Amino acid sequence: MLYHFELQMAGVILLTGMLVCGISLWLKRRKDRARREAEEASFGSDGEWPAAEEAVDEAGEDRTPPARDD
Repeated sequence: MLYHFELQMAGVILLTGMLVCGISLWLKRRKDRARREAEEASFGSDGEWPAAEEAVDEAGEDRTPPARDD
């Protein structure tokens, strides 16, 4: 009788652990999918990142840093 009870308790513990792991993986996958969809929505219509606004000061001069030649 005790042997069957121990097996049942092991089954309950394993079932609970698998449910917790499954739910946490499902939530993680859902969060990653939402983040990926948000990133895709931030792309332009042609699939490129949106162009950065040009940095122009009040005098109309370009103040973007020069490109580095490495």
